[in-house]
Amino acid sequence: MKNCRLEANLLIGRAFCSWGKKCQAMLSSDMTVKQQIHHLVDELPDDSPLLIEVREALRINHAIGEAMEDVRDGRTYGAEDFMAKVQQRWPRKSSE
Repeated sequence: MKNCRLEANLLIGRAFCSWGKKCQAMLSSDMTVKQQIHHLVDELPDDSPLLIEVREALRINHAIGEAMEDVRDGRTYGAEDFMAKVQQRWPRKSSE
């Protein structure tokens, strides 16, 4: 989870750095992190490829968070159980 957060931070940082001093001056220290992120994203052009990168980093981070909750709450099973469920759902046809 740390890696995804770091990746998202690096993407946001890259966007921040690409605007230089103009963007630094627009972000005040009394803004929350969420407000700063909204501001940075709002300043990007609609067709910026960075928007896709930020969306994917946030989507992945969210999915990993959900998976970690599944592990923590015991909603997981081993590889053998998984393979048995797959085999039961989609049985292999035998070539006779």
